[in-house]
Amino acid sequence: MIIRPRFRMGQGRNTMAELADFAPSGPEGPGGLRDEVFEGTILEEGVPGVRVKVRLPDAPELASDPCWWNPVVTEDGVFFPKPGDRAVVVESGQGPWIVEWIPSTSVPDTPISGEPGPQGEPGPAGEPGAKGDKGDTGNTGATGAAGPAGAKGDKGDTGDTGPPGSDATVPDATGSVKGKLKLTNDLGGTADTPTVPGLASKVDTAGSGLTKTGTTLSADFGSGAGKVTQGNDARLSDERTPSNNSVTSAKIVDGTIVNADVNASAAIAESKLSLATDAAAGTGSRRTLGTGAQQACAGNDSRLSNARTPSAHASSHHYGGSDPLVSGAFRASRTTALNISSGTTQAVVFDTEAFDPVNWYNTSNGRYTPQIEGHYHVSAFAGIAALTAAGHYFQVWLLRNGTGNAQLFLAQYEGMPNYPRGGGSTTVYLNGSTDYIQIGLYQNSGSNKALDTGTEYSFFTAHRI
Repeated sequence: MIIRPRFRMGQGRNTMAELADFAPSGPEGPGGLRDEVFEGTILEEGVPGVRVKVRLPDAPELASDPCWWNPVVTEDGVFFPKPGDRAVVVESGQGPWIVEWIPSTSVPDTPISGEPGPQGEPGPAGEPGAKGDKGDTGNTGATGAAGPAGAKGDKGDTGDTGPPGSDATVPDATGSVKGKLKLTNDLGGTADTPTVPGLASKVDTAGSGLTKTGTTLSADFGSGAGKVTQGNDARLSDERTPSNNSVTSAKIVDGTIVNADVNASAAIAESKLSLATDAAAGTGSRRTLGTGAQQACAGNDSRLSNARTPSAHASSHHYGGSDPLVSGAFRASRTTALNISSGTTQAVVFDTEAFDPVNWYNTSNGRYTPQIEGHYHVSAFAGIAALTAAGHYFQVWLLRNGTGNAQLFLAQYEGMPNYPRGGGSTTVYLNGSTDYIQIGLYQNSGSNKALDTGTEYSFFTAHRI
């Protein structure tokens, strides 16, 4: 039996459209191959998964570049072309060609097949099936454990009275055990309600503070001897004044008497006080008068009124000593260039200090702010470029808290260019905390004037008097 399976060509290196360009011309499609048989010769044997070569003799241009076909796969199995087999084009055109394989030898009825491949991965679980019919009833299971006890039932009826017991079965009564008791002597009554008849007419004789009415004893209340005081008697809550000399030191708890308990007029003798004499500082004691370290100095001691000449600090209080007296003295000059504006008082910052041991002068803002209250002597000197016109003048001012306090110097134009330089001094009060002073310069030339700089031409100095 000859099996001629058909398959599509064009899966290989060249498409059918390319091969059609080399085929004989025909009435339809490129190359006109739709109605013609186009055969090729299989050159190499196919193996599973590998394409085979087919040479088309009618396309000599492809002789060196044959077309590739895949192994033939049909519903009857997988067939592998061998050399000498033919491949016939039965349908051609613009799409893939339909090719028929014509083997050179007969193919067995049973298609050739390879070894079974490995089992594929399990597919996804299917949808749950319909609920099945109810199964038969199973066998009865084993008996379960006993459940908890039920609630207590109602009290049952009283049983019949039993036969009486004998004396031999009832024990004698003791202090801790119930038992039989013989009602003799002072005892009477019955076993259920015993009595003591001998005590019925017996009552103790009423003593002091008691009264007797028949067999009843009562308290005899009153304020006299042999009487009983009631619990709410007013005399029990009344504050009582102790009799003279009735309170002794043994009756006073130590530490309970405070200063307020002692009368202000009480004349307590010093001998009654436990005080040391001339004890160490911070310790209560009697102080004697004298010159010792622990003695007191009399108010009229001559040493208190004698004019004393300082000796221990004569050198240390001097400027440069270990504890000098603070005067706040400083001196500062302007050493960098500065223009003085026209028509306004301009505070000058003297930027270089000659000395300022207590740092009360600030070279950043030109302020001197002393930290001790008092009167201070202030001096300043300054100069500017020449005045050149009538009405022009130059002033040096002392500014206190930013406001003019005293004019230290004034120079005016005098008919010819002149270079105003000068200064002055004054005394000013400063509060030692917030008050500060500065030097302000004023000129009205109509343009900026350069300040004379240098330690000898512009300076500011002050000290406490």
